[in-house]
Amino acid sequence: MRNIYLVRHGKIKQEAGGRRCIGQTDPPLDEKYVSSILKLGNWFAERQHHQKSSVVLASGTLKRACDTAKYLKEGAGEIISGNILFDENLNEVYTGLWENREFEEIKVKDQKRFEERGKSLG
Repeated sequence: MRNIYLVRHGKIKQEAGGRRCIGQTDPPLDEKYVSSILKLGNWFAERQHHQKSSVVLASGTLKRACDTAKYLKEGAGEIISGNILFDENLNEVYTGLWENREFEEIKVKDQKRFEERGKSLG
């Protein structure tokens, strides 16, 4: 049986202030959390009994995703024998007028759309 695991990028460095709506904005990973990405890579290796296999690692092209994939591969060791597949189709969506703005600001300045978000996806 084949397994597919979806992993979101590691925790990013947040600017001072509140949480931001991050899409195509590309802040770096927070180095404090790299060890948890390496541990996750090791978990994948343990699931494969540290044997090389047909493990494929794909990533978006934003730096935070690329770095997460590289750390996962490092943590997994020999089980990932090929290169990481980088594909911009795996990137986060552009969030338009909300891009890189604080959520508290969005709630105030665009209240109606903020309340409607997620109600009608697709």
